[in-house]
Amino acid sequence: MCRHLKLCALFILLGTVPGMADTIAECRSAKDPRTRIKICTQLLAAKSSDAATAYLYRASAHYERHDHAQAIADSTRTIKLNPAIAQAYFVRARALSRQSAYLDAVVDFSKAIERAPSHARAYDGRGVARRKLGLPDAAIADHNKAVALDPKFAKAYRNRGNAHYYKGDEQRAISDYSNAIEIDPGYANAYGDRGTAYEQSGQVDLAIADYTTLIAIVPKNADAYSSRAFAYELKGNRDAAIEDHRKALTLNPEHPLSRANLRALLASR
Repeated sequence: MCRHLKLCALFILLGTVPGMADTIAECRSAKDPRTRIKICTQLLAAKSSDAATAYLYRASAHYERHDHAQAIADSTRTIKLNPAIAQAYFVRARALSRQSAYLDAVVDFSKAIERAPSHARAYDGRGVARRKLGLPDAAIADHNKAVALDPKFAKAYRNRGNAHYYKGDEQRAISDYSNAIEIDPGYANAYGDRGTAYEQSGQVDLAIADYTTLIAIVPKNADAYSSRAFAYELKGNRDAAIEDHRKALTLNPEHPLSRANLRALLASR
């Protein structure tokens, strides 16, 4: 704290109030997003000279807490104060995507890329939004750019795999999911996606293996049990399918696919 009024006035003129830099750092990096929101809000209430940054960090914290409306509001405030900050467009684009506003998200991801051409995550995010808009080729081009910028970007490989799968190209999808898994062997969603692609391409045993790995990583994933149950059905293993559907319903009693499929399996006994 600044205890002497004359020194305080000098520090304010210089923009170097003791503790301000530390507070900005906490606003950015405190582990709990609620703590970051509180610290950033205090900075803004104190009329911080770095308000644009404080709004941006608070926007990111709101996004982590799935408060997408507030993330959009704060990133918009950052943009109004400093339109050159690429990350503000990126944060707003991600929040817009979460609200299924994919056209607006593409615009903001593009603005982030204009300001930061090496922003691999912006290319990846724009690719996902473009796939959601039914533009898989444009999506693949964006994911290609993302992995060229960051060859260890597991999520971008998975997302490119999703774009290939959207086009009906299971083999290229499987290749990309495998790339993602090689980079991150604990990437649960990549196992689930690859399992689905294996299943669609008739490689049911490999699908079961991937669903089993997914369950080992995320034991309370009802969808994984339901997917494996359907794969067991394809193999004619009714008992294993029934067991997995029951496990899925234990985890999620309202799981629609497992409820319907288990009912059909039991009725046909």
